[in-house]
Amino acid sequence: MNSNISEAVPLRQDLLKSLRRTAWIGWSVAAILFIVVLVLVGVLVLRPTPLMGVDENGNVVGQVVFDEPRLRSSAQILSDMKGLARRCMTVSKISVWDDMEVCLNHVSDDIRNVMLETYEATGYLTRIEEYGCERVDFAFNDKNTGLTVHNRSDYYVEGVFEANVTCMDMGGNKPENMKLSLKAVLVPKTTLNPLGIKVIEYAD
Repeated sequence: MNSNISEAVPLRQDLLKSLRRTAWIGWSVAAILFIVVLVLVGVLVLRPTPLMGVDENGNVVGQVVFDEPRLRSSAQILSDMKGLARRCMTVSKISVWDDMEVCLNHVSDDIRNVMLETYEATGYLTRIEEYGCERVDFAFNDKNTGLTVHNRSDYYVEGVFEANVTCMDMGGNKPENMKLSLKAVLVPKTTLNPLGIKVIEYAD
């Protein structure tokens, strides 16, 4: 009887040690899994959603496909770049801030900083907001508008865009001729970059 009692004490101590060890391992695994889940959630939240079909107004019509930038036709690229040029050359007091947000989201960081500094120094955007047009006729000059380079292997593209912009508020005055040259690389289309273009050289 006494021998049985003396043997139960070490056995109970071994069981307690085993339970503590198992509990420590379990909590360690749970902590690691929790950290992994947090990292994955952060990546999914911060990563722009990939998209494919987007019209010139930025409306989404489909999901991304593998290597989509290289598969775009010249006609698709020209349409997207016309949409970007229209936004960057906006004179609409109604949509100037939305237009410039789209424009700035599609240029490199260096170009964006230069543009923002110029707009701040000149008050260009606030002048458009105050004195711009409510109704605008924006017509590209097809003869002087088009892609000059489209290199699929390097995702590189160049284009020149010339447009006659007419303010229709007072019945239409003399059109203003506007011209923009863009050099860009094609990138996957996302919610932040719906046209799939990253401008690396900008000249107006």
